[in-house]
Amino acid sequence: MSSNFPPPSSNYLPTYIVTEKEQKGWNKNLKYRFLVILFYDTIKFGGLSGKQGEVHNQFRFGFREEDIMNRSAKNSAVIAAGAFILLILFILHGIPLFNGIVISFKDYNMMKGISGSPFTGLENISRLFETINFRRVLINTVRLNMLYLVMVLVLGCLLSVSLMTVQKRIRNIFLTIILIPLFIPGSILAHICIFSFQGTNALLSPQTFPFIYAFLLAVKNAGIPTVLILKTWGTAKGREEKTGFEKLMAPVAFVLIQLASILSTDADILTNLINPLVYENADTLDHFTYKMGF
Repeated sequence: MSSNFPPPSSNYLPTYIVTEKEQKGWNKNLKYRFLVILFYDTIKFGGLSGKQGEVHNQFRFGFREEDIMNRSAKNSAVIAAGAFILLILFILHGIPLFNGIVISFKDYNMMKGISGSPFTGLENISRLFETINFRRVLINTVRLNMLYLVMVLVLGCLLSVSLMTVQKRIRNIFLTIILIPLFIPGSILAHICIFSFQGTNALLSPQTFPFIYAFLLAVKNAGIPTVLILKTWGTAKGREEKTGFEKLMAPVAFVLIQLASILSTDADILTNLINPLVYENADTLDHFTYKMGF
């Protein structure tokens, strides 16, 4: 009587021909790949254990138990680093945001501080909505941010596509250069811009000022979408082809993040570049409320 089981042998390593499609699917998730191996060996070969099982898994799929532990340790390090970054962002942005919300409901007095200033309710907000220029500055704020969003996405996509064609070492060098403006204060970039346009009327024209501001802010933040797009689209040779949805994940995520702050502008850049001649198209909510004193 014939049997489907292989002849017993201590040196026997059962093999399974894995198609390219199956291999790509298993590579996406290490846990799923491990469960498939365990299930297949248990059903067809009665399972492998000990050194033979370890060699078997390494021979067929290129990983060992130590690899799984190393991957788990790396994931823990990434989670810890992400939690630390979120804590720093909360301290630098969350606390000032909370204080700004509290101040908007008070008649702020520097001598008394936030807690000692008298509570005024919605008086400040009502005064802002009733101002004749509120609609204009609101439209200017949205227009400037949408113009910046288009420029930074186009710049990020162009840089990403260009960097995909170069070697990894050169790509890392250019990525570092692209990310440098992100850590330069906006006031310094604004003064560089003023020096560059010295002797021209570019910063005095209401038509050209919005484009200059949006382009300067796009240059400052272009490194963020560039890195996101590079990581999402994939730059390593031999990687599986990304679908259209996967390629759009990074740009869409960046757009959603930017839309969350569509009513705010870069105060460092704007306050150093703006002048009364361009208030018609460049006065924003941040600058307008700053002039009003709250």
